Amino acid sequence: MKHTTRSLQLLLFLLLLPSAVTAHPLGNFAVSHYTRIATADDRVRLRYIVDYAEIAAFQELQSLDTDRNGNYSKAEKDAWLARNLPQWLAGLRLTANGEPLALRARNQTLALLPGAVKLLTMRIECELEAPFDLGTTPVAFTLTDANQTDRQGWHEIVLQPVAGVPVFDSTAFGDGVSNELKTYPENDRQAPPDERSVMWSATTGTLPANAKPLLSRAGQPIAQPRAWLAGWVKLLAYALVLGVLCYALVWRLRRNAAPARAGSWA
Repeated sequence: MKHTTRSLQLLLFLLLLPSAVTAHPLGNFAVSHYTRIATADDRVRLRYIVDYAEIAAFQELQSLDTDRNGNYSKAEKDAWLARNLPQWLAGLRLTANGEPLALRARNQTLALLPGAVKLLTMRIECELEAPFDLGTTPVAFTLTDANQTDRQGWHEIVLQPVAGVPVFDSTAFGDGVSNELKTYPENDRQAPPDERSVMWSATTGTLPANAKPLLSRAGQPIAQPRAWLAGWVKLLAYALVLGVLCYALVWRLRRNAAPARAGSWA
């Protein structure tokens, strides 16, 4: 019954398509990609987001809803991710000095959000990483997103600076446009970005004399996080965790000791 209802909603949506309001700049068939890259001294981290507009999401939900009951359980979402995530990892080609780096998934989520005419949109967020020991010699990286090249959508790549690892000579920018595909510019005449590949260099040592700094989309240099500040933040975080553990231990010892004292007074 729910499956029939959603099919009717899709039919109604198609009938009202010329007047339907959509948050997606390229229409409700769009599949958009966002990638944020952070190069650390021991790994390259990617935050990879794929956003399906209403009709694109409806098409995927037909395969996600394996029991055809119109509900989308956590098990069904996890199974859909398990089928699709390996393909996406294969389509993300990351290299260091021309040598491929193997990406692995640390975490992934699938969320279904309300869209136009009571249809759903689908948002997948993945935290990916590739181990790599970065030294003082500059390394040239590349990333190409070859996923879903046959689908129209918003394609945005952002390079995020990491303390102690300057990024330079980049073909991408250090800031985004869409707030991770959550909001889009209201200027309809602005063409959506089509950023599917990027090159950049990084080092833990001294920058080359002719290095070009990482820029914002407005052409301004992106400030490099201070390594000493990041170190203090990490140290404070460790101290906080240690303090909580010590407090929990003392509380448990006092609780266990309370009955013994009570018995001795008696």
